[in-house]
Amino acid sequence: MTIRNFQTTGTDVGGSHFPFSIHRRITPSPSSSFTPWRIATQVVVPASSPLRRAMSRVSSPNTSGLPPQESKKLPERQAEPSEQKIISALKELYSCRPRESTYEVYNKDAVFQDPVGIATGADSIASQFNALVKVVVLFPRADIEKFRILKNPDGLPPGTILVDQDIAYYRDPNASSPTKTLNSLLTVFTDDKHMITRHVEEWDHLKDSSKEDGFFGTLNDHRKKITASLVNKLFHM
Repeated sequence: MTIRNFQTTGTDVGGSHFPFSIHRRITPSPSSSFTPWRIATQVVVPASSPLRRAMSRVSSPNTSGLPPQESKKLPERQAEPSEQKIISALKELYSCRPRESTYEVYNKDAVFQDPVGIATGADSIASQFNALVKVVVLFPRADIEKFRILKNPDGLPPGTILVDQDIAYYRDPNASSPTKTLNSLLTVFTDDKHMITRHVEEWDHLKDSSKEDGFFGTLNDHRKKITASLVNKLFHM
C-alpha cells in the first residue's frame, strides 16, 4: 500500500529550484522478525529538470565514445613519434606558456571546444589561449600534475589522441598546495599531415551539451560561440 505521495522541490548547483515527486510504498516483509515492513521510495524527476540533465551528463558518452567512469579507466600508452609535436604544444598551452610556434600544430580551419567556448580557426584558438595567459594574474602558476596519453577505444578514427590531465592552479605561486585542480579529458583529432582539426576539452570527462542535445544544448552552444567571439575581439594578437 502507498501511504504518502507528495510534491517537493530541489535545488541544483546553480541555485535553480525544480519540482520532483516522492512516492513511498510500504509492503509486509515476513522474512525478517526484526524488520516487519519494507519501505520502497521512488523519486520521480521531470525530464526537463536540471537534476535530470546533470544525471544524464554523468552517464552520457563523452567525445571518446565512453561514459566518464569508463574513459577515466583507459590504460596509458606511449606517444607515437608523429604525435610528439602536438603533445609538446598541449603542454605549453595548459601550463599557460604558449609561444607563437605552439599554434603551428593546428589546421587553419581547426575547431577548439571546451565548456565555456567554441573557437573556429587557428587564429581564434590562439586568441582563446592567449586570453588565458593575459588573465593569469588570477592564477599566476599552473602546473600539469598529470598528463596521461590514453589508449584509444574502438570506434575512434585514426590519428585521434586522448589525454587525461590534471592542471593545478595557484593564486599564490609560492603556495604548497593549489587553489584548484581541474581534471579534464582532451580529445584531439588530426589529419593525415598530423595537424589538429578538432580539439575538445571536457572537464572531469563529462560530456558538454551541444545543439545535438535539444533546446538547452542549442542555447548553451550559442552562448559558447558568443563567448569565443568576444574573446577573439578582445585578445586577438
